[in-house]
Amino acid sequence: MVEIIYHPINPQNPFFQSGGVNVSLDEFLRKDHLWRDQNEGSIQCFDVSNPLYSRGTINYMSRAISTISGHLPSPHDMRKIISLLQMIKDGVKRSEYGIRDKITSPQFVLGTLPYLFVGFDMDFNTKVPHESHNTSGSAYNVAKRLCEEGSVELSSSLCAHKNKRSVEPNTLIDSIPFVQVQRVLNVIGGLTDNSPVTSAKHIFYQPAGNFRDLRFVFPPLVHKYYYQGRTDEMLAKLDEHLMSLQRYLSTVQTPKLSFEARDLSVLVNEVEKQIVKLKNGNLGSELLEISEGMTKKGVMRLYGRFEEVVPNQNQKGDPEVERVIHQIISMKDPEVLSQKALYETVLYYSWGLLTGQNNGIGIGLEVDHEKYQTLAWDLGWRRGRETHANNPVVDSPLIFARKNRKVQGHKNLKGLSLRESWR
Repeated sequence: MVEIIYHPINPQNPFFQSGGVNVSLDEFLRKDHLWRDQNEGSIQCFDVSNPLYSRGTINYMSRAISTISGHLPSPHDMRKIISLLQMIKDGVKRSEYGIRDKITSPQFVLGTLPYLFVGFDMDFNTKVPHESHNTSGSAYNVAKRLCEEGSVELSSSLCAHKNKRSVEPNTLIDSIPFVQVQRVLNVIGGLTDNSPVTSAKHIFYQPAGNFRDLRFVFPPLVHKYYYQGRTDEMLAKLDEHLMSLQRYLSTVQTPKLSFEARDLSVLVNEVEKQIVKLKNGNLGSELLEISEGMTKKGVMRLYGRFEEVVPNQNQKGDPEVERVIHQIISMKDPEVLSQKALYETVLYYSWGLLTGQNNGIGIGLEVDHEKYQTLAWDLGWRRGRETHANNPVVDSPLIFARKNRKVQGHKNLKGLSLRESWR
């Protein structure tokens, strides 16, 4: 009998905070996303023992997505699902002999893959993933990685938790709404718990209130707090957010998955190491090209949002913090712009490098998803794995969660928002 470890993402579902519950496939198909009985009958032509090659699997995916999320896949979504299933079939035929039994197993196909479709969007026309559109190859590589070894490490780099513009622009939220965090944890739990891995860890990297992490905080936010004489408040709130996330994650676990929140120190140490290599000419030109060609434009847009206000002359604080802040707010200095762009690029490169060395998976949860992030991470991951791309399509195992810029509550999957959804 096939069982699914069920992680619903609707907070009103009675199992939302359960950490995952084992349910039979029949029970799973009889319920909706709030775990009420459905009137729909059985799926026709559905071979549970061999679902990858069953005609009924496409209808199953639609039902499973609805049961997990309460959202319905559109016809366009279903074409993407069919495409990924075909990629798995082709891989099994051509090269994936070592993981054939795992990647075609009923629990993986019927349990893990629906969560992959719920949490992450794919785009047939995307070669460099951006704006929450992932390549099918990236999704396929995530699926493969979950079938390759006994344990796996997943990681995410988070932004500082800002208020919405409608509340108070460029300020930090008072407290993290953990109901929204739990929705993301449930998607990751559904991915890993139904996969063949024996254990998994998901690490969230988040800026803390220190001068090293401050370089990777949204520049207009740093600018506003500094010019209002509220730097200490900003640093304390950054620390409070990290500590509250750490406390919450320490209370949450699933049958296979544990969670942890850390400051950016590991990533920043790697960034500083790679910057030295760049200056010594030991890294090649790719990172500089990404930084100057893509990242710098984005940084210039951020600097253009600064509010011009008079600084508080009485503010005195940590000299290192003051030094970093003065670098951040020197917005008219071309060297500062280039340095900021380079650090942003190398941060993603370093995250990819460390993930590649661990043969891990990157889960993108930041508010923005731009091409420079994907390209830098992909370059780092391939160097960490000591592999090289054979084609122009970026398909390393970095996958960005869905983000909805439109009105919330849309019944289709495009209305689902998970990336930094706790803002």
